[in-house]
Amino acid sequence: MICLPDGRYVVPGNRWDLVTAAHPRPFLSVIVPYYQGERQLAMLLEGLRLQSYPRSRFEVIVADDGSPQPLTLDACSLDVRVVRQEDLGFRAAAARNLAVRSARGQVLVFLDQDTIPTTGYLEAISRLPSLVPDALVVGRREHADLAGWTPLEVRDWINGHGPAPRELGAPEWLSRGYRDSSDLLRADSSSYQYVISAVMCCSAQLFSEIGGFDESFRHYGGEDWEFAFRAWNAGAVLAHEPAAVAWHDGPDWAGRSSPDSRRQEKEEEKRALLERIPPEDVSRGEYPANLLLSLNGPVSPRLLQALLACRLNVAVYPDGETPGRLARSRARYQATFHGEAPSDDLVALLQDAVDQLRENTVGEVRFGRLLVRSSRVLGRVARWQHALPGRDLMAELFRR
Repeated sequence: MICLPDGRYVVPGNRWDLVTAAHPRPFLSVIVPYYQGERQLAMLLEGLRLQSYPRSRFEVIVADDGSPQPLTLDACSLDVRVVRQEDLGFRAAAARNLAVRSARGQVLVFLDQDTIPTTGYLEAISRLPSLVPDALVVGRREHADLAGWTPLEVRDWINGHGPAPRELGAPEWLSRGYRDSSDLLRADSSSYQYVISAVMCCSAQLFSEIGGFDESFRHYGGEDWEFAFRAWNAGAVLAHEPAAVAWHDGPDWAGRSSPDSRRQEKEEEKRALLERIPPEDVSRGEYPANLLLSLNGPVSPRLLQALLACRLNVAVYPDGETPGRLARSRARYQATFHGEAPSDDLVALLQDAVDQLRENTVGEVRFGRLLVRSSRVLGRVARWQHALPGRDLMAELFRR
């Protein structure tokens, strides 16, 4: 583990467990996307008012996604303001980005309008991003029947002076994912699926570096997974913080609406994600490239045919061309071949290198003139090289 000049840390691999320092309590910005749900928002704000985190150390920005009646807030003891965008359909991703653009916090805490944070929520979820700037943390979302509840009842419940609502249970697939990965300590390239934006936190630095949420999402679901995938691919450290508990008003997605409606939503989400996140093993199809291969010279017909037939989805950049930022943000692997005549076994070597990189225990593999590196590792190294000049971060943080 490396201590930065400002007292924060860069950890090897995904080893967030190495960080034991006390919470520095930076200024936080709590980001809440909103659409015509004043009762739920009032309960959320009551939960924030009861936080153990110092009230002078956080602000709340409510991003109104074009509600028919513009949101107005009564006098509130919190530092809270509203930003608003035009109603052009479901645009939670764009609403969150809008709020972040006016945020003053070093750390961003994302909460959906229908969640109520428990007293220690901000303290727990913001600790790791405050100490590890490239950490992306997901909290623990529980579900309860809060129909008809008021902020006063919420206050009594959270303070232990009133009855608790009926619990509805958390989705088992999410709980199992955290349990099997030791709260994402053993995260891999598929673990982005366990990061949900309803209870999520990261530094403003990381959010800016990866470009925020993809605003082309215009329907429910998927934008948080896509964000988490790009974050992981850019070298983020994934973690689940079970002590950061927020209660969702109502059941999980699987318990809402009709089966036909849920099926349609899931199909839309699946199509949107396939357009943006490359599958691990696919030779061709309408997917982003999973591996970017840069060559010094032209690509031969023979090599092109071999690449099309292999189990990797490869984009080739001949004659010294370089991939663009979007391609690099989506591809899991990046390779360069230094030579004018790629050997016949180049494709086999590429597949071998990817198999080693996929284990997430090595960041770089070299076979002679072929160098294959994980985009995740490249992102982490590039992020900190300027702050730690002269150090071999590839070797210190990952492995060759």
